[in-house]
Amino acid sequence: MVSSRRDLIPLRQSGQRPKTCPLSGGAPKNAIFLFLAIGTKSFKENVLDSILTGAKSYQSLLGFDFVVKSDAFRFRSEYVIRFHADNFLHLTGVGTSLSPKEFFFKAVDGSLSLDDFDCEATPQRKGTVRLKVRNIRNIGAFFDRALAVQEKLVSGRVICLFAATDGTFTLGFTGGKMVNPMSLLNKNKTDPALAILDFVIEKKSVDIVYLSIMGPIKENAPSIENFMCHEVLDTFESFSQ
Repeated sequence: MVSSRRDLIPLRQSGQRPKTCPLSGGAPKNAIFLFLAIGTKSFKENVLDSILTGAKSYQSLLGFDFVVKSDAFRFRSEYVIRFHADNFLHLTGVGTSLSPKEFFFKAVDGSLSLDDFDCEATPQRKGTVRLKVRNIRNIGAFFDRALAVQEKLVSGRVICLFAATDGTFTLGFTGGKMVNPMSLLNKNKTDPALAILDFVIEKKSVDIVYLSIMGPIKENAPSIENFMCHEVLDTFESFSQ
């Protein structure tokens, strides 16, 4: 009950120190706290941010061959790595009804939305996605780092023809004469007894065809641009039919 006008004057103006609660770290004893979630993002929103950033970083790998050579290799003299637009989706771990290429190009142009993919269908998927997307944001700089490589890497159910790691995550590759990324694994999965440190990476440009999409095709494929030459004809034919 208010006993005088002075009781209505805020403590900061009255010159008095507020009574504190020893368990509140010095907060006023009679304070009312409101916890607001302003500015916080959901797990899926954070995943989307990482995918959008990672797609633009991954795009810098397109159009190049990375030739890895070492005298320590036992199964091949060299591995030629080439990244494709449709490899990106699998590296994120998310599920989607979009085609791998459509998913990638929507991520690159920023039109990918929360409704375009799933990352929380099961606790296992959520955990997998969490580990993958934390590493995919700066994937384009992967070959700028100090790496270790291993032939025929086996990690759980994942079997890779060739793998490379920077110590924070491991990229696994598969394929024939040309190898492509098939898996992104958290942390260093190489075997210390088999990992190779003495190798050379050569970065070589490959021909890129810049396709100008015109007429009715443009309406059906607004986000398609900068395809690698062997992808252009297939894509052009599919949209022309």
